[in-house]
Amino acid sequence: MAQLCLNITLTISPEVIVIGGGIMNRKILYKYIHEEFIKLLAKYVDHPLYTEGKIENYIKSPALGSLVGVKGAMILKYE
Repeated sequence: MAQLCLNITLTISPEVIVIGGGIMNRKILYKYIHEEFIKLLAKYVDHPLYTEGKIENYIKSPALGSLVGVKGAMILKYE
C-alpha cells in the first residue's frame, strides 16, 4: 500500500490519499503505511505533507468511516 501511495504521489501529486475498505478497519495499518511511505520516499520530494508529523493528514481513512459507500450513495441520491 505504501508503494502504491508513493507511485500515486510521484505520478499525479494529489492533495490527499484516502484509503478505505474492510482491511483498513485495522487502524494500525495506517501507521505502517505512513512509516513505509516516508522510508520509500527517501526525501526524493521535499513537501511539508510528506514529513512524519503531517503524513497522517496526507494518507488517511475516509471521513465517513466504514459506511462510506452506503452513506455516500444516500447523499448523492437525495441531493
